Amino acid sequence: MMHLQTDVQVYTGYREYRISFTDIATKLIDQGLEIGGVSVYDVTLISLDEYDVTNSYSDLRKIFAVIHNFMEANNVILYCYCDTKGNVFKSKTHQHMSHQEFRCNLFQVIFEKFNVAKLYDFKTVILIDAEQISHYIALISESTKHDQARDVLTQSLEGIQIK
Repeated sequence: MMHLQTDVQVYTGYREYRISFTDIATKLIDQGLEIGGVSVYDVTLISLDEYDVTNSYSDLRKIFAVIHNFMEANNVILYCYCDTKGNVFKSKTHQHMSHQEFRCNLFQVIFEKFNVAKLYDFKTVILIDAEQISHYIALISESTKHDQARDVLTQSLEGIQIK
């Protein structure tokens, strides 16, 4: 049974997170977006620590496991808006990227690394606002079930104007 919002606390050994899954299908439809008849959940990863620590492979694996378990239990597309808040450590080769672009790329690499069975597809949608600033959204769906719905949502998102 699906709920409007589900929060999961994750302690990785070094960091503590809250991962929130929030049903945003009605919100998207109210904004005139097509979602392809599938529930869409926003996934938000929030650090509960007061200090910055680099995440280890084990940390990222535990976070992926929570996301995987949610997707396995629910028939949804996940929507993840990559934010611009705070500092993010970027190597010299990635300094040219905005925080959003870097986070989106990192999220995709992590997802692909742990997606061993190729159960999910990851689609990046880039929206450009009036000030020519790029906004990155990741759409994650089951590989075979939601390709069409994800494509409908992608096209709908790409057609909006950000103010």
